[in-house]
Amino acid sequence: MDEWEAQRIRDEEHLNLLGIFNFVLAGLSLFGSLMFLPHLLVLESGFFDRVFEEGTEHFERQAEEYERQHGEEFPIEMDRATAEFIEKGIRIFVVGGILVALGSGLLCLFSGLGLRGRRWRGLSMAVAVLQLFAMPVGTVLGIFTIVVIGRRSVQELYLEAADPRARYGEEF
Repeated sequence: MDEWEAQRIRDEEHLNLLGIFNFVLAGLSLFGSLMFLPHLLVLESGFFDRVFEEGTEHFERQAEEYERQHGEEFPIEMDRATAEFIEKGIRIFVVGGILVALGSGLLCLFSGLGLRGRRWRGLSMAVAVLQLFAMPVGTVLGIFTIVVIGRRSVQELYLEAADPRARYGEEF
């Protein structure tokens, strides 16, 4: 086995491993998106309405006690608009978390499929750059993906996969 064949085998092994690692990260991201679902269910159940009502009653009792002790009006007011603003902020955070986790999971899944099938090199490179921000596992995976995909020998593997005649000749 000459050096070119050894490098080719190494590149194929690296691409397969990177594909598997992307599948694992995709699974973790998709599972992570499920963690937001109970929060969304609590938001939709009207839980905050009950909390607001009980909180308002408690707040009014505390304000009355403050006024009796200090002889002046309680300096803070709590109204329905404030509670709705907080609820909307939590809802945006939860839905945003679900969308980000689903999006990153799907991107990792397609990147893994591309790495294993030697296609969508640009997508895999873009996902690798995005993975750099997902510390610590994503950072390591992103760096190794960029290094491996950037090799000239790996680029040739992608070209061969796109055009089988480059590998098998014109009789293909």
